[in-house]
Amino acid sequence: METIQNMMHEITTTLSHYYKNQELAQQHAWWIVCSITGKSKQELLLEPSIFLDASQQARLTSWLDKITKEHMPLAYLIGIVPFLDLELCVQPPLLIPRPETEEWVGNLCARLKELRKKNISILDIGTGTGCIALALAQAMPESTITAIDINPQALALAQENAAKNGITNVNFVRSNLFENVAGSFDLIVSNPPYISCEEFIDVDPSVVHWEDHGALVAPDNGLALIKEIITHAPTFLRSNKELVDRGISNLYIEIGYKQGKSVVDLMQQAGFTNIVIEQDLQGHDRVVKGSAVDATTEKKSARSGKHSSR
Repeated sequence: METIQNMMHEITTTLSHYYKNQELAQQHAWWIVCSITGKSKQELLLEPSIFLDASQQARLTSWLDKITKEHMPLAYLIGIVPFLDLELCVQPPLLIPRPETEEWVGNLCARLKELRKKNISILDIGTGTGCIALALAQAMPESTITAIDINPQALALAQENAAKNGITNVNFVRSNLFENVAGSFDLIVSNPPYISCEEFIDVDPSVVHWEDHGALVAPDNGLALIKEIITHAPTFLRSNKELVDRGISNLYIEIGYKQGKSVVDLMQQAGFTNIVIEQDLQGHDRVVKGSAVDATTEKKSARSGKHSSR
């Protein structure tokens, strides 16, 4: 038996050689021990000593080897990650939800809070684990969310996460972007692949070796899918006065930190207005949002001889 402080020091030291960041190593050390023992950090700190049985010790050794020698992300070892008020299952090679995504989705959920009892129709493009769709569905229980992905494994996991969190107001559809999408939506959100092939060379080995390249990398300097979404989104968007009155855009796209200006230009070319770049807590461009006039409004304007407000 040994003190929890000694055990944490040993694990943190081992991880420090891999993460090169003492704070991150310590944080991950706690996550590992909490997961293996099934106890919280607070519970462990209250115990004078800690003992791992043979099974737990073997698991700890295996996990440290997989992290430091095989570059396996800790999230895949634990199998679960928190995302706002959700607990999400994750599995390789599906993309692990990032804190930067959690940040902007949380901000959007807060802005939608006043409309909690309204039926807002939302489309999530490239749902992956379902993190964005499920967070919005939880925040907007009277709304209908359609979550699409081209990957059947991702859709299966997203459905599992919906059941795990008791969420029933999400429809899951297999679709390559808008290919199998019908109807119109008040709001479209997406965290599409946006890393360029050149940038991917310098991405952390844990990502390169384990996570789905198709969910991360896109041609044309990472802009190929973003262009597709922006080009076709107006056809599937409708104006919602309650969103407009609250200054909530009807298209939100997560981007790479170098892509802000390019994506703004693409939105302007597609006729979007009120385009804004949102930065994350690190001060990096993270989301571009804008509003589009729906196709129905355009048709009415054409029939009446008026110009579209776009």
